[in-house]
Amino acid sequence: MPGNPWPHDMTITIEDSPTFLSELLFVRSAWGLEPAGVPPLDREPDPGISARPRRPAVNELERLWLIDWQRAWTQFEDDPREGRIPDENELRRIAESTDEELQEAYSARPSAIWYTGMDSEAAKNQWRTSLVDNQRTPLAETPERLALPALIHAWHHGIDTIIQLPFRGHYARRLSRRHLLVSRETRHNRDLYTETLANV
Repeated sequence: MPGNPWPHDMTITIEDSPTFLSELLFVRSAWGLEPAGVPPLDREPDPGISARPRRPAVNELERLWLIDWQRAWTQFEDDPREGRIPDENELRRIAESTDEELQEAYSARPSAIWYTGMDSEAAKNQWRTSLVDNQRTPLAETPERLALPALIHAWHHGIDTIIQLPFRGHYARRLSRRHLLVSRETRHNRDLYTETLANV
């Protein structure tokens, strides 16, 4: 398209509050967990009738939550350059594993424990709906168009996926060669977003 400043071969994926991560953030808030190293939210969700189980103890729940939090990020790992063929022992272990064991080992989905005490209506409808950006924003007014020169710079430096989470205030962290994590406030503040993209 003549006059279109968007490079014809540039593709950017916006992951707006990915499901597994936002579900874990909901549970963290609803159950009053305080695992170390994870930023606070810009606003706490309505927990509905969510209830933290009496067991395991809070410190153990926080430990398990962090394990699942790290596992949920595996969905955004850069693709390996070379595939690896499982050896005979691995293939036998896979064949003998239950669906639950395979999910635990290979899926980014959080463990079942979080869903037993989660109010699905509050988490999946009210909370998720509140996180998704307005899809009616005109194309020219989207964050990526407003910060296009800096976005092109970031793309030239390997970024092709931007993950937005509802962390409080300005937050930005490059997760890998391809992935950039930003808070909603950072992405929707033209100056902050431009600065973040320009400095990848």
